[in-house]
Amino acid sequence: MKKRLITILLVLLAPIPIILLGLYGYAWMAFGLNPIALTRDIVMLPLLELPNDLLQLASRPKPSPTPTPALTRVGRWQQDLEYLYKNLPKLHVQPWANTNQRTFQARTEALSKLIPTASDTVLLAEFSSIVASLGDGHSELYSLGSTMPRHRLPVQLKWFNQQLWIVATTPKHANLFGLEVLSFDGVSASEAARRILPFAPAENTTAQLKATATSLGILELLRGAGIRGNTTSIQLELRNTQGQKSTAQLEGLTTAISYSKMLEKPALYQQNPEQDFWYKYLEPQQITYLKLNSFSNLLGFWQLLETIRNESRVSKKLIVDLRGNGGGSGLLIPALLEIIRFKGTPAYVLTDRDSFSAAVSATAALIKMGAKHIGEAPGQKPNYWGTAQIFTLPNSKFEIQYATTFEQNVEGNPNQLEPEKIVIPTAKQYFNSQDPVLETVLAEK
Repeated sequence: MKKRLITILLVLLAPIPIILLGLYGYAWMAFGLNPIALTRDIVMLPLLELPNDLLQLASRPKPSPTPTPALTRVGRWQQDLEYLYKNLPKLHVQPWANTNQRTFQARTEALSKLIPTASDTVLLAEFSSIVASLGDGHSELYSLGSTMPRHRLPVQLKWFNQQLWIVATTPKHANLFGLEVLSFDGVSASEAARRILPFAPAENTTAQLKATATSLGILELLRGAGIRGNTTSIQLELRNTQGQKSTAQLEGLTTAISYSKMLEKPALYQQNPEQDFWYKYLEPQQITYLKLNSFSNLLGFWQLLETIRNESRVSKKLIVDLRGNGGGSGLLIPALLEIIRFKGTPAYVLTDRDSFSAAVSATAALIKMGAKHIGEAPGQKPNYWGTAQIFTLPNSKFEIQYATTFEQNVEGNPNQLEPEKIVIPTAKQYFNSQDPVLETVLAEK
């Protein structure tokens, strides 16, 4: 086994000199990047981790062989449940960090007894709940490519001060944008959130806000939580900002949803959502504003940082905005820290409940460097289970995502990475495209 790993390692390392030369030339000629720093962050850091990554990959457990499908519906569901029960604890890096094996087994046995009489809809919800019971944000059930994709509402929901609002819609339901949701088929929004929580993968209090808002938009989970009786449509009770109430009967969609009705004049941090990252020099305040929507495209990120590095205008503050950043590759973090060191100006990191995974690691690293943390706590614990992988259940084809690593970013085991200044927009501020988080930074002397 060791000889095989050494051989694989040598084969992988052989082309490195050629890659380095090509990288030097490409970086220097195309972008004017610093090849020494580029080599360190893009090549050397991953290269140093390569032997460990190969060993982990070789030693990582593999999913069990797929069984021959049973002849009956009940038999096929039982096969899927057994496959889930055997593989999820085996593949997850720390399956019993937030629950225990006895509880997991008891829930699985209870679901096994339910299978003969339960509908497919209820079973989808129960399978989702078992995966969510592991209690980490990376462990979740996906069904879009399965034999029974979930029905999703054509609206996007968000909590503001314990009130649930519609913040995006499909073109057909644009008239619902900006309305508050009071109830789901007669169940109040707050009670619906309480019932849906066991089906929503969330690690901390902030994550629950995001997870419940998302899960309340999935009809199968609403039925599994006892909020409604079918999976084709639901009636929402709504209220506008003038206090007028109305109702809307919404049908669930099984295809990917594209929201077109959103804020017409979004705040600065909501602009350019299709870009991985971008920056803007705020002229009057002499501030460098860097917005990261995801941690991806390492070469492009270095190009952007070199542009910031070569910025000739005086920068009194540097803002790293990680709001809405769902994570990606942690390899971008050293490059981000390098530009902070180079600038040497007061730095700020902004987060919200949608800051997740690598964005949490980056926030912790920036705080250690002295950056002031402002906004809302990220939707994940500072020390979290990450590097997600997926296995597929044999019959339903549900995709089960699970964590394979543990990321230790801070000492101890705090529930949240609390900002130095907690600033969370209200519904009124959100719909008026106001940004009290950025305004707080701008007001700092």
